[in-house]
Amino acid sequence: MIVGAPVSFPICIAVNAAECEVYMSVNSVNPNALFGGTWVAWGTGRVPVGIDTSQTEFNTIEKTGGHKSLQAHNHRIGYRLTNTQPGSSMWVVDPGTIENWNGGVIESTGGGNAQNLQPYITCYMWKRTA
Repeated sequence: MIVGAPVSFPICIAVNAAECEVYMSVNSVNPNALFGGTWVAWGTGRVPVGIDTSQTEFNTIEKTGGHKSLQAHNHRIGYRLTNTQPGSSMWVVDPGTIENWNGGVIESTGGGNAQNLQPYITCYMWKRTA
């Protein structure tokens, strides 16, 4: 970290940063002013996700996907009323079996279709351990 530099969270960066490195900061100053070179915004509106070659969604560098809208889905409620004492007014809500359920859709929400993945961009992530 450079003395006097703004509070930041550098990822894989050195004083002489190489191309393809990512710098994250809470300061809007372009890293060009701190480290020189040419810097462009990266991953705008997306979260970084580590490469995982075993999953097709995350198997390529800088692959993007996901959606900021929640996937369309419904919420259902089901119940069965059981009279515990015939002739009385005492009834119990019983989960029952689906064949005997009353109820239906209580809420429909979401408009996306991204398998509930938030917007992402893949990258290599490394942790120095020694």
